[in-house]
Amino acid sequence: EALLQQLNASNLPFTLRLGGLLDIFADFETKASLFGELRDPQGMAYVLPGVLSARTYLKQANTRAQVLLERYAEPLVALAWWSGFEQDDPRRALGHAWKSLLLNHPHDSICGCSVDQVHREMLPRFAACHQLAEEALAEAVGVYHRPVTQPKLFIYNPAPVVFEGWVDFRVVWAENGGQEPPKLIELRTSTGQRPPLLLRSVRTEPQFHAGLDVLPDWYPARVYEGTVWLQLPPAGGVQLTAVAGDPAPLDTSQTELRATDTSLENAWLHLKIEAGRMHLCDKRTGRWYSDVHRFVDEADTGDTYNFSPLPADVPLALAVVATRLLPEQNPLERTLEVTYELEAPLSLSPDRLRRGGETAPLQVISRFTLRPGCRSVAVESTVEHQHQDHRLRLFSGGVSAAAEFFTDGVFGVFARPDKESSPLPVAKGHEAVMPEVPTGNFTMLIDSDGAGIAIAAEGLHEASLHRGAERADLAITCLRAVGWLSRDDLQTRGGGAGPRFQTPDAQCPGRHSFRYALIPVQNPQLDALRGAWALLAPPRGWCGEGPGMEGPLVTWDDQRIVISACKRSENGNAVVLRAYNPWPIHVETVMTILAPGAAFAPANLAEEPTDEFSSTRTPRVTFQPYEIKTWLLRKEAATD
Repeated sequence: EALLQQLNASNLPFTLRLGGLLDIFADFETKASLFGELRDPQGMAYVLPGVLSARTYLKQANTRAQVLLERYAEPLVALAWWSGFEQDDPRRALGHAWKSLLLNHPHDSICGCSVDQVHREMLPRFAACHQLAEEALAEAVGVYHRPVTQPKLFIYNPAPVVFEGWVDFRVVWAENGGQEPPKLIELRTSTGQRPPLLLRSVRTEPQFHAGLDVLPDWYPARVYEGTVWLQLPPAGGVQLTAVAGDPAPLDTSQTELRATDTSLENAWLHLKIEAGRMHLCDKRTGRWYSDVHRFVDEADTGDTYNFSPLPADVPLALAVVATRLLPEQNPLERTLEVTYELEAPLSLSPDRLRRGGETAPLQVISRFTLRPGCRSVAVESTVEHQHQDHRLRLFSGGVSAAAEFFTDGVFGVFARPDKESSPLPVAKGHEAVMPEVPTGNFTMLIDSDGAGIAIAAEGLHEASLHRGAERADLAITCLRAVGWLSRDDLQTRGGGAGPRFQTPDAQCPGRHSFRYALIPVQNPQLDALRGAWALLAPPRGWCGEGPGMEGPLVTWDDQRIVISACKRSENGNAVVLRAYNPWPIHVETVMTILAPGAAFAPANLAEEPTDEFSSTRTPRVTFQPYEIKTWLLRKEAATD
C-alpha cells in the first residue's frame, strides 16, 4: 500500500490500484502508453541488473538448451510430421524437455541469485533437457540404430538465414557379412550432384546400440568423418547419400586460408597480432578495427544482484604472453591460440575495503578459428578460475567515438542510448543507474557509414558501451565472481536485496569456457544476425533417413524477418509458425509456402486461427516495427 501511494503521488499519467487478474479485463481502457524496458530504478524499486552476469555458466547452459529445442528439435519434429515420416510421436519427449528447462526458469533460479543448492540442482535439469531433446531429434530424422550400407546423411540449417560454407559430417557404413566398406566415399544429393568434400578420417570402429531384446549390442562398421561444402536454405536441409567413390575436387576459392603464429586470413577477413594487440580487417572494405580483443579485470564488492566497484580500484588489462598456431588437424580450418595473463589478487581483504595482498596468475587462453568463406572469427576462451571477488570482461571495438550502440534482445534489436552513471555510493533505498544493459545473442557498434563490429556470444547477457575521446568499445561480461547472495554495504545499492547468505559457488571456481564470434559489419541488419546464428545454431548432420522433407516449410523474400518458432501444434493437427521483424521499421515481404498441400491462417498465441484458412502460395505480409506474427499451417484435407 505504501509503494502504491508513493507511485500515485509521483505525477504519473494514470492511477494505480490493487486488483486481481479478472479486474484487469473487467473495465479495461487504455489510459497511457509506456515505452522501453523500464530499467531505471528511479528510487522506487530495485532493478538488480547484476543478475545478468551472476553465475554465467547457468546462462550458457540455458542458451544451449533453448537453441537445441527451438532451432533443431521442434522444427525437425514438425518437418517429420508434415511429411508423414515419423514412426513414434516425439512430442512427449519434447514436452518433458521443456518442463525440465522451465523448472530452471524461476527468476531467482536462472538469475543465479539463490543459495548454492538451488543452482546445483539446475544442472541435472539442463542435462535431462538435452537428453530428451536429442531423443526427439533422433526419432524425427530417422537416425539408424544399426549401421547400414550406402547410408544417408541429412544436414539441416536451423538458422533463419541462408547458409553457405563448410559443414562437418560423420557417416557410419556397415560391414555386413564380412563385406568390406569402400576406402573412400563421396556424397550425392537427390538430384545426383556431388558437393565438394574433404575426408579427414576413415577408420574401423564398432557401433553400439542396446535394444530391449536384441543381441549383440556391438555392430562392425567403418566411420568416415569430413567436411562438405553446402548451400542451405533458412530452416531447411539437404538429404545426401554416401556412395563409394573419390570425393569431388575442391575449388581453390573455397579453400583459401593462410595462417601464421600471429595471424589468420581468408578471402573475407584478416586477423593479426602486433605488439600484443589484436586487429581485424574487413577485406570487403579494407577497414581495420584495432585492438578488438582484450580482457580487463577489476574488483567486485557486490553480490549476486548487483556489481559494486571497489573505490579507487584500477581495472587491469591482461597482457598477451604467448601466441602459437595450433597443429593442423583440418586443412579447411586453422586455429590461433593466444594466452593472456595477469598477476591478480586472489580475493578482497578481510575488511572488503581493498584487494588482498595474496596474488596468483589469472590466465585466459583464447583460440581463434577461421575457415574458408567465413565472415566471422569464432573464439573460445577458457579460464581455470580460482580468483574471487572480481569481474572479468572482454573488450572489443575499434570504431569511432560517435558510433551507435545496439543489442539484440527479445524479439528485436534495440538502440542503446548513452546513460550517465549514478554518483556512488547511492543513498539508502536507492539503486545506481549503471552502464551495463541486457543483450541476447549479439551486441554491436555501428559508425555513421553503417560499418562497425559486433560480438555474438553464447549465454553472455551483459554488455556495456565505453566511449572515449577517439574510439568506442563494447564490454562483454564473461565472469563475475561474488561470495554473497545479498549484502547491505554496496556502493551501487542502498540496502539489502535478499537474505545475507554466503554463496561460495557464486565465486564460480573451476574451469570456464566462453564461446563468441568477432563479426565485422557492413550491413547492420544482416551481418550480425548471420554471424550470431553461425555461432549458436550451425548446420548439423545426422546419419539417418532424414525427416522425409528437406524443407523449409516457408521462406521469406526479406531475410531480415526472423522465424522464432516452427513447431507442431499442441493439438497435433497443424504446424505453428511464428516470425517477427526485429527492426524499428516497416517491412513488407512475400512469404512463400513450400509445404506441399498446405493451407494457412493467422493465429493467436493460443494456437487458434483468427481468420479463414487460405491456400495462397505467396501471400504478401507487412510487419510493423518489432511486430510478431503467428500462423497455423495445416494439411488441406484437415478440418477444424
